[in-house]
Amino acid sequence: MLAAAFSLLLVPYVATGIDSITIDLGSVSGPDWLAKEITIALSWRDGGDKFRISAVSLNHPLLPFPLESPWIDCRKGRVNDQIICDQGKLHFNHPALKAQEIPVRFSWNNNS
Repeated sequence: MLAAAFSLLLVPYVATGIDSITIDLGSVSGPDWLAKEITIALSWRDGGDKFRISAVSLNHPLLPFPLESPWIDCRKGRVNDQIICDQGKLHFNHPALKAQEIPVRFSWNNNS
């Protein structure tokens, strides 16, 4: 399913007049983590490859609590057969924490 979704991402480069696209991926998990109801929104406005990844919740063993409604704004990245963010910020809501924004860099490949 992810391969089909990624193939759709090539359409904006071929078609004219498309400057953004949104894809709902559902839940995605790994051996120790779970992200529920993931959405990827891509934008080619202003000449850059920007994207936002959001989820209803994110559970990971390194987190002391599940993150509710986290999102990553990636200002410099690529989405093709991988999702790469070279310059992003993880945003989350938690009333006990003052800093609710963390700089992030990541690379994710569905085949790994």
